This record gives sequence, structure tokens and C-alpha cells, in this order.
Amino acid sequence: MGRPGIHRPGRLAAWSLTLTLVGCATPPVVVDYAEYRTAPERYAEADAIVRTDLATLLSNADTLAGRRVELAGQVDYRGHVGYFYWHFLLTDAQGQTLRCYEREYRVDSWIWARTLARRADTDDGTLKVAGRYKPPQGLELDWIEYKGHHVDTDYYPPRLLVPWY
Repeated sequence: MGRPGIHRPGRLAAWSLTLTLVGCATPPVVVDYAEYRTAPERYAEADAIVRTDLATLLSNADTLAGRRVELAGQVDYRGHVGYFYWHFLLTDAQGQTLRCYEREYRVDSWIWARTLARRADTDDGTLKVAGRYKPPQGLELDWIEYKGHHVDTDYYPPRLLVPWY
């Protein structure tokens, strides 16, 4: 049968690893722009997500450059334009636009993200996006959300690699 307690070091290591991974997984801080504007130094170290609208983002481009932002708007889907990125335009009621893009796709984008953006464009629905604001390029996407569907745009689907190709 074996001695009792012989697997104790393995269990202890597994529990330690689990607690370390779960303990380090904290959700990001989300703050409204009005609160961020009053004390930006409070969020300088944290990689906080600033929740704002498109007009505020574009009028405060210097303040929010390089920050992670979350905003919502209508989609004007244009699809692929360049080899290294996939993008669409986010618009608001005043007609202002922001280019939302993902650089990691190369030639083909992930079908779920592309379908969700097209669906929001077809339905004239409001799409919620989040990512890092990099003027003048636009918003490099982290995720998009539409009608309860949340898609991580940084996800790169697995591919079948052929050794001779």
C-alpha cells in the first residue's frame, strides 16, 4: 500500500502553485474619466482602464495617450486595409471617428472578432471596445463586446502548421 503522507510534498507544491496563480490574477481597475482627471497621479502606476466617450477621448488625446480606455459607439466596418492589421471605425452621434485595430492578425483575422464587428455594423448597434489609445493610429484593441458577446481580440487561434510550407 505505501506509507501514509507520501504524496504530501506533491500536494503542497500543487496547492502553492494554484494559490500563487489565483492570487496574482486581479481584475484591472476601471475608472471614469472625470475621476481620472481629478487625480491622474493616483492611477499613474496602475494600468487602469479609463472609461470615457469618443468625444472626450479625442478632445483629450494628449492626456489619454498610451492609456487603456473603454468606450462605446457605432461601427463603420471597413475590414482589412493593410497587411499587418485588421480594423474598423468607431463613430459617435456627433460624427467623430476613431480607428480601432489589431496588429497581430497579419493576413487573416479571427473570425469571431470580425463577425461581431460586422454584426454590430449591420444592426446599427452599439459596440463596446477597450484597448490602448495610441494617437494618431487609434485604439489598439484588447477586447470588443456586443449584445453580451465578449471577444478577446488578442487571442490568436491555433493553426495547423505544415513542415514543408
